[in-house]
Amino acid sequence: LGDDLRITATSDDGVIEAIEHISADVIAVQYHPERMALPGSDQLIFLKNWVDHIGSANPPRSKVNRH
Repeated sequence: LGDDLRITATSDDGVIEAIEHISADVIAVQYHPERMALPGSDQLIFLKNWVDHIGSANPPRSKVNRH
């Protein structure tokens, strides 16, 4: 793992599941979409919360008219 990255989530057996850059607005997560189909899965809630978080952190930029 590079010096500019930090681990933010691991699985129970120590596998890295999420990392983020220490100064840039960059994150990465290990995502398993096939788990959304499992009974009792919280993957859809996780995905929705993550998308909501990213959306609130990066509001859409206003369009600039360039004529």
